[in-house]
Amino acid sequence: MSIITTEKNILKKAAQMLRQQTGLSIEKTEPLSSKDFGLDYKISLTEPSNDTGKTRVYWAEIKKNVGSATLGEAALLARRTPERFVLVADYVSAAQADKLRELNVPFFDAAGNAYFNEPGLYVFVSGRKAAVKPEKPIDLFSPNGIKLLLALLTEPKLVNHDYRTIADTTDVPRTTIGRTLANLERAGYLIRRDSRTRRLVNIPELIKRWVNNYSERFRPKLKPVRFRSKKYEGRWWEEVDLANYNAVWGGETGGALLTRHLKPERATIFSDSLLPRLQLQYGLIRDPRGNVEILKKFWTIGEVDNVAPPLVVYADLVASANERNLETAQMIYDRYLAELAETAS
Repeated sequence: MSIITTEKNILKKAAQMLRQQTGLSIEKTEPLSSKDFGLDYKISLTEPSNDTGKTRVYWAEIKKNVGSATLGEAALLARRTPERFVLVADYVSAAQADKLRELNVPFFDAAGNAYFNEPGLYVFVSGRKAAVKPEKPIDLFSPNGIKLLLALLTEPKLVNHDYRTIADTTDVPRTTIGRTLANLERAGYLIRRDSRTRRLVNIPELIKRWVNNYSERFRPKLKPVRFRSKKYEGRWWEEVDLANYNAVWGGETGGALLTRHLKPERATIFSDSLLPRLQLQYGLIRDPRGNVEILKKFWTIGEVDNVAPPLVVYADLVASANERNLETAQMIYDRYLAELAETAS
């Protein structure tokens, strides 16, 4: 089943359940172009009334699976879009519904859960269950696919090199490169002008999908370990130069360095090891609630001034679904990722 067919089915079922649970009806749907912030449909929502119901227009993002990164992305889209925004999903759990309400992001799903909050319209339905089968990872977002796509989204011109050069640059097998590029083309994210010229397209949507798959499926495989310092309190890591440890900053610390906007409460470090020398020097001990996290580094290009590639930092900030982090994520998107999309166009 194609992505477009899946989206249509989700919207149709969710619209039926919305009307059944709230009386709100979707009177009209219209596909949006890829230029409209990567959103899927424009929908007209009509309220029940004894006479003529009031109609409100929303731009909708349709999601099969909802994860932590989806919530943060939805909050950012709600800020970016010039029209009202609504998330339409196959299923939104009670905890996710609470978070979306906290972020004031309208949504409705195929189980009958919904949230709207604006003058003259307040709806909150949560806790309705649905049998949801998790979407199986596709080859496009296999572990090596995640690594390759990060490189291509960081250096869009890399897509035009031969497979050997791409493999040497990304440390991804050539078989994965061929399969991933073919999948990108089938999914509408790559255009071949001729046998030697390729171009990435629909970059905003590809970034969203990368962020979700990285956050939900790939990041846990990086073996993250949390620590706390038994010697220091506060943001003691501000004095640390990770260049001395062959490591880089990510997450909130990376976001702070890229934007000079955020005061991080947690430190994220990407490295090839758990940095025993750093542990010893700063008295780090393992603690699942610790405010220092060390993960395995997985890229070969794209670092910015001792910080992980901006797309990785952006993904971690979005997945936190935290208001202060989302502000920084938007700044990173505007400063680094929007430019990548323009370079690839």
